[in-house]
Amino acid sequence: SWFARHQIRKTYDFIGSGVPSLPTFKVKAAIGGASASTVFEVQERFPKAQAFLGRALPLTGRRHQIRIHLASQGY
Repeated sequence: SWFARHQIRKTYDFIGSGVPSLPTFKVKAAIGGASASTVFEVQERFPKAQAFLGRALPLTGRRHQIRIHLASQGY
């Protein structure tokens, strides 16, 4: 019931390829015909390796949402 009332927030830390120019960005794009939104925060950039440490905060819960949204932005 906590999930249904949006009282629980999940966060995921990841390493992504590429170097985002903004410290935070939001992706709102449908997945499988259903709306999906994810907020991404850049924790640390590694320009020599062309990578970054990030945190994803999915606002919806679609399968493979984080990976799909990062790929849609070129990461």
